[in-house]
Amino acid sequence: MSKRIVKLFESNMQLYLWVMAVFSLVTMTASLPMGILGLLATLGLYIWFRQSAHKQRERIQKHLDKVTDEMETAGKASILTAPFAMMVFRPDTQEVLWSNDSFLQITGIKEDLFNNKIGELLPGFSAQWLLEGKSECPEPVEFGG
Repeated sequence: MSKRIVKLFESNMQLYLWVMAVFSLVTMTASLPMGILGLLATLGLYIWFRQSAHKQRERIQKHLDKVTDEMETAGKASILTAPFAMMVFRPDTQEVLWSNDSFLQITGIKEDLFNNKIGELLPGFSAQWLLEGKSECPEPVEFGG
């Protein structure tokens, strides 16, 4: 539920409660016990409304957290097992930060990938174009020959 809809509903409910309270105060002029009973009913409805609104927000938040977590897990799993090689490195220091299994298979490195620099894994590869803000490598990159 969008925040606008929730606020609109809460605003209207508060308006109704205010109308009930005013009606109860007016009723006090005719019958004090009925007016007090009306105010107590209004107060009870206000407390119930606040508690149920809070519980509803908690349920919605839990649902959103669950959906978000499931999406993140699925996204991470698909990146790790993608059929094409992916690797993340720092262009300024050339340090390898992360890679998926496909990249490890291409390089043949099983351990300590993160102690390597991109130049050691892909000789002749220059990251200067990334530092210049370009989005395409100006030269083809070949691995192993």
